[in-house]
Amino acid sequence: MEEQDQKGGGSDKGKMETMNISLPRELAEFVAKRVEGQFGNRSEYFRHLVREDAERPRPRPLDELIQEGLDSGPGVEVTPEYFEELRKRVRDRAARSKAG
Repeated sequence: MEEQDQKGGGSDKGKMETMNISLPRELAEFVAKRVEGQFGNRSEYFRHLVREDAERPRPRPLDELIQEGLDSGPGVEVTPEYFEELRKRVRDRAARSKAG
């Protein structure tokens, strides 16, 4: 549902919403130092942080990864022989890619 702005139409996509936060003095001083020279004001700094967080890929939930593993088929017993065979396959693949 889109809200109309006070001018009588359109979306409020460009509108800003005010939020107040409380920070311990140490963090407030840290923010002030980060703002100096890099951002016009504290609001720009916090908008930057929120945008970065929103764009950061989220890790998949552990239960989803476990289910994917369970659905992937029967497990393989990992033994010293398994690792030796794996190393051999990797060496063979590396040798083939160097040769051709």
